[in-house]
Amino acid sequence: MAGLDAAAHELKHLVGGSGFIRRDRYFRALFVSDYPKRLDREKARALGERLEKAGWLVRVQHPLALLDWPLSGYRQFFSGLQGQENPAEGPVSGLCRILERHPAQLDEGMLEEARKALLLWDSRQTAALTRLAGEALAVRLRKKQPAPHFFLFLLQNARQKEA
Repeated sequence: MAGLDAAAHELKHLVGGSGFIRRDRYFRALFVSDYPKRLDREKARALGERLEKAGWLVRVQHPLALLDWPLSGYRQFFSGLQGQENPAEGPVSGLCRILERHPAQLDEGMLEEARKALLLWDSRQTAALTRLAGEALAVRLRKKQPAPHFFLFLLQNARQKEA
């Protein structure tokens, strides 16, 4: 399974027929579900607890549940990409070389940016991902802060939209 398909499959299995699972187009979380609307309050609460026990962060914004990973989930996903590096080409390769030369990290303060980058990567919006990475790197270098390491792994494994 490519991109976030495995995570979506896991969520569909956990939610069952209680609601849809979709990637969040508004970047509030990785996925959204309408299970809080479809289930009574007690069953929705129990499902939310089951999702949290499975490692998901659940935030209900009625009528939707926003489903995301904690920091450890992002780290695990990005470390999985680290071993699958494909040689980047064009402007992406230059940005990758810059990212490789700077100290990098992923912390709680970077999760919103990591989520957006991951969703852009998953939807094969490589140009938007490259632009976001370049802007984020420039800001961090100006402030003498570590680079967001996840951009390197996403760009090295950029998936182009199919024609």
